[in-house]
Amino acid sequence: MHVVTYDRPTVVSVSIPDPPYDRSVSISANSTAIMTVNSTHMLSGNQIANKAITVTSDENISLVVFSGKSKMHNIFFTLPSTTLGTKYYIFTYPVYSLHNIKQFAIANSNEQVLITITVSGSLIFNGTQFTDRGRFSFALRPNNVIQFQSNKDLTGTKVESTKPVAVFSGDQCISVPPSNDGHVNETLYPVDKWAHSFIVVPIMKKTKRDIITLVSSGNDTNVNIHTEEGNWEALLHEGSCANITVNGGIIINTSKPIMVVYLFTSDSKSLVSTRDTFMMTLIPPAFFSNYFMFMTLDNVFNYILVISSGQNSAGIKLDRAPLNTYPIENSTFVGFSAIKIYLGETGGRHFISHDSAHFGIYIFVRVRDEPIRPQIGKRPAPISSSQTLTSGRRFSLAFLENADSSAVLTMHVVTYDRPTVVRVSIPDPPYDRSVSISANSTATMTVNSTHMLSGNQITNKAITVTSDEDISLVVLIGKSKTYDTFLTLPFTSFGTKYYIITYPVDGLHSIKQFAIVNSNEQVLITITVSGSLIFNGTQFTDTERFSFALRPNEVIQFQSDEDLTGTKVESTKPVAVFSGEKCTNVPPNNCGHFSENLYPVDKWSNFFVVFPIMKKTKRDVITIVSSGNDNNVNIHTEEGNWQVLLHDGAHVNITVNGGMIINSTKPIMVLYLCTGGNNSMASTFDPFMLTIPPVFFRNYFVFVTMDNVFNYILVISSGQNSNRINLDGKPLSKFPSENSAFAGFTAIRIYLGETGGRHVISQGSAGFSIYILGIGQSVSYGYPMGNRPLTVSEARWGSLTCLPTSAVYILPSSVLASAKLSPVDVHLIDPSCQANQRDENWVVITAPFNSCGTMIINDTGRIAYVNTIYGTAPHTSIHRLQIRLNCEMLTVENITIAFVPQTDHVVRLGHNNVSFTLYQSAAFNDPIFQFPYEVELNNTLYVQMEVDSTDSGMEVFTENCVSVPFLTSNSETYSIIENGCPKDSTFVSYQFDDQRKQRFSFHVFKFDAYLEVYIICEVVICHKGSTPNRCAKGCIPAKYKRDVGLQMSKDKSAYLSQGPIVFRRDLGDLIRLPLNPERSGSNGYLPVLGLLSVGFLISFLALIVQRRYYLQQFWGNTDAPPPRPPK
Repeated sequence: MHVVTYDRPTVVSVSIPDPPYDRSVSISANSTAIMTVNSTHMLSGNQIANKAITVTSDENISLVVFSGKSKMHNIFFTLPSTTLGTKYYIFTYPVYSLHNIKQFAIANSNEQVLITITVSGSLIFNGTQFTDRGRFSFALRPNNVIQFQSNKDLTGTKVESTKPVAVFSGDQCISVPPSNDGHVNETLYPVDKWAHSFIVVPIMKKTKRDIITLVSSGNDTNVNIHTEEGNWEALLHEGSCANITVNGGIIINTSKPIMVVYLFTSDSKSLVSTRDTFMMTLIPPAFFSNYFMFMTLDNVFNYILVISSGQNSAGIKLDRAPLNTYPIENSTFVGFSAIKIYLGETGGRHFISHDSAHFGIYIFVRVRDEPIRPQIGKRPAPISSSQTLTSGRRFSLAFLENADSSAVLTMHVVTYDRPTVVRVSIPDPPYDRSVSISANSTATMTVNSTHMLSGNQITNKAITVTSDEDISLVVLIGKSKTYDTFLTLPFTSFGTKYYIITYPVDGLHSIKQFAIVNSNEQVLITITVSGSLIFNGTQFTDTERFSFALRPNEVIQFQSDEDLTGTKVESTKPVAVFSGEKCTNVPPNNCGHFSENLYPVDKWSNFFVVFPIMKKTKRDVITIVSSGNDNNVNIHTEEGNWQVLLHDGAHVNITVNGGMIINSTKPIMVLYLCTGGNNSMASTFDPFMLTIPPVFFRNYFVFVTMDNVFNYILVISSGQNSNRINLDGKPLSKFPSENSAFAGFTAIRIYLGETGGRHVISQGSAGFSIYILGIGQSVSYGYPMGNRPLTVSEARWGSLTCLPTSAVYILPSSVLASAKLSPVDVHLIDPSCQANQRDENWVVITAPFNSCGTMIINDTGRIAYVNTIYGTAPHTSIHRLQIRLNCEMLTVENITIAFVPQTDHVVRLGHNNVSFTLYQSAAFNDPIFQFPYEVELNNTLYVQMEVDSTDSGMEVFTENCVSVPFLTSNSETYSIIENGCPKDSTFVSYQFDDQRKQRFSFHVFKFDAYLEVYIICEVVICHKGSTPNRCAKGCIPAKYKRDVGLQMSKDKSAYLSQGPIVFRRDLGDLIRLPLNPERSGSNGYLPVLGLLSVGFLISFLALIVQRRYYLQQFWGNTDAPPPRPPK
């Protein structure tokens, strides 16, 4: 075992139970040491033995294992325990030889584990032979290892375990012409470490071709193979494999993760007369890095193969010298370079690095009859756990003044998977109560009005809640017709800078108020006023400042009859801040109390999705507050898009008429203000406000509803993820619901009845967010639900959210601390795009799809936006952190939206918004949003198709448009556009510089004997860099259409509708005019006035993504010949 240390010295221990072996060695930093185990610990035949070899170290190391002796040896790179898994597929050498014995081993260092084997080939266990698809199970005790041997190819044999294990595969002795006996051994990667993309180049120039084997992780895996000789596809099922001869460079992309193993076949070369076989697992480009440390061996011919993208190899240095100073052999393929370097016959330790660009390396050595090698790859560092924003063990809150002097404060405590003891304490009047709460349950704890704040005063009424385990805390303040709820933030989410938001609509008796709670040691508070405040008898107005001290457990409340939005609160230590209204009285004279726990500025974000929380006549309002100067806030709505420039503390109020997407250049806070009103459930209900959380969706929530009100939950999800969400164990479709959609997000409002209780909502993998609300006669409440505590997997790795225009990654701060990094050291491919500290537990980094080095991978059936997060050690070019970001825009999404009465304009295919809009004139500045829309027959209808993307290379093209008298019709049709060619005589196309938009018009008409017309359009999305592409071809007459048929044969469709349009009726309705010959024929059109409903049903063909564009965009130009079948 060759032990490689890094920047810290360590003690490495090796232990084996049988025969007993225990050895430790101290190894200095940045060095290499060797530890040897003899043949008494070697496995033999089919057996279970206590021969598991366990290696531990005080610090991070790499472990390269040399197995064998003389002409029977091999090298493999060992995976650490954090990379082990519970599902593997065996791979053995697929070429049968004279004396070939396949073998694999499973090593267990855990507690007892159950192993299940599903055989491919033939295996013997306990004297019983199992063949294809035969299954058997057995237990492995700690430090047990089992070896299986067979003379059959075992590739595809599945190994499953109840706990992580290590799996090794290879050949005891493979003898192929010219009769070289070679030992082959490899550490296998578990399925959850497999990948979608690989680059393959020949290891060495020789006569005999090498082979790669692809193993699939799931059924219906589409494998795209790009070679110098052509391109082709393969369809693999779970566990199945494909063997491909390596004649040159190969690019492999798949729809599901695969494993790729490289098989070096024996041959001869100038340095040695013959060479044995070996195999190695290939590292995907996603796990390339810019820094490696490796070792070579004595008395052998040492080589390193360096694979890099584009011209990056020019900046790579080996032992601080450029690569071109070494004896090298170069080859290139589709933008990748492969450089093989001869390093001589002396062993040693080496460094290879680049200032920023990533690359992969493979090390192999040769003696006569023996090629041996390890491959080196790099994976993201493990990430330790951290708390979420809204779950915790300590909370501080204030009982804001209520218009009802008998109001109470009720805390709904939500526990998770552990029981806990919750304690509530208040200094004045003294209050101390504890309660034991079981796991996965809810309890209430009540504080009466003696602890309610009053007027402008400092008191010892801070309410402190502590728990032995993580909980969430939902607070209901009030009684009868003056109450509200809010979600309380834990102490870990407190901050030192806040902006106050109060209700912006003046009521008859509106009293604005906010409170600051201190549970720390003494803290200094500074207030910068917006509006008007009185402190110690002095009035302070706009921009004026004053300061004061708060002792531990003190709380101060301020009240005013002016809007206080934008008032800044700063503190020397973290505090909690609450804002609201004592009583806001708006027509029809409902006195509504509301309170909200404000987020500190360092918890604000840049991206928000907003939907109306309920249907009612009176429109609601959102307030957006800026955290910095020159903050560009982009607002996307169903009615149009606009931009607002805000300065630090400034705000804007926007009416909520439908779905909204809000993104900004600097963090903002968004508060939703429900204006009250009435609906079918309540003739009048009060206003309330709630904080809109940013789009950091999760897949599991626990929430509570209240008694004696009509309770609802609003679920917001991306794409079609709502189809798989379960509420209290049942699909959402089983509940009474109302749906709406905008820009690829779906909002589902579900009625939950009038009984309060605990609920669980979850989805297997995709994230979503929820709002809980309730209304009753003259009452209402609403709050957003926070996150549950993270699972172990989520806490270690953070989470990625793919938005329509960017990727957002949340990274635990603990991983930065362990790597001695700060947020400014974390950046994307473009180093100027840095991370931001969201709070003490989390760091957030945003990768826009059109900047920051984000690359576009354009391939059949998808567009992927790829970037990489780097954690760069200060003042060096060394990356200590690397996380690959990959947001795929899938094109196989079937979306159907109701025809009437609702109108939806946008369907999101993955992460692009594709829209169509009707306009009233050729100026295209007067969109039609209100339906039914009244128009006269033979008027012109103006249409705009648009792909809403920041990628300026996108194009939209209308392939076909036909009209039918009703949606289920498949008989009568009339073509408006066919194969991109106008067919209607009134069709007019409007040129537009931005090819992401296409505009055209035609005269409206109707079918004889039918009152409605529907128009079905087929729209193609292309990329300018894809050559050729369907958009560039333009109009293709029918007789030439076959030329592009293959290109479009795999496209899928999504559906969207719009309408109806109603025509003005007058005396002309009674007159039947002659047929217009240009509109006549079998369809029988009549230019009569009448009722017309136009429904646009856009079929978004899967993006016509050329493999060639993928290669050009990601790796450079290539002129590949036509594809041919794989060998």
